Amino acid sequence: MSTGFSPEAWSRIPFIDGPLRDGCGTPFEYDLGEGVRCADCMAKPRAFARGRAACLYDDASRGVILQLKHADRTDLAPLLAGWISRSARDLLADALVRLRATETQGGKSGSGRRRNVAAAFATPAGRAHQVAGKRILLIDDVMTTGATLEGCARALLAAGATCVDVAVVARVKEAANRSI
Repeated sequence: MSTGFSPEAWSRIPFIDGPLRDGCGTPFEYDLGEGVRCADCMAKPRAFARGRAACLYDDASRGVILQLKHADRTDLAPLLAGWISRSARDLLADALVRLRATETQGGKSGSGRRRNVAAAFATPAGRAHQVAGKRILLIDDVMTTGATLEGCARALLAAGATCVDVAVVARVKEAANRSI
């Protein structure tokens, strides 16, 4: 996808890269260690725990942001989502891992789908604290029989989640094959 940015325009965007203040996400001049907060965040704690930004808002970045926001340039959404994903990588709750490769779910019956993903997902021990006692929203693209979502939900519940909800882009209309 082309965004129409010249190399010069790219080079002017002030992307934020570590080290960062843990609370507000403002860059530090040098790394003071993990979890360090600035004086402002300690003096006046915010309602949110941690914040991250992809870049500074200035003359170089303002244009692309305002094009998405006010000029209906929805084609820029994937680009900006990628920026956010990169900057918030330490905040993403990667609480599930695939333990083993599975075959495609396409063409399988409901029971075949469940067998295919059985014990394929787990919460890594180091991430269990992100799950225990929490209500989790699991996001996926398509729900056919729900076998993959069910497998993931079981893994999250086994790691101590109190509840797992799911949201998908689309679901198959016919639920006749659903026997989970």
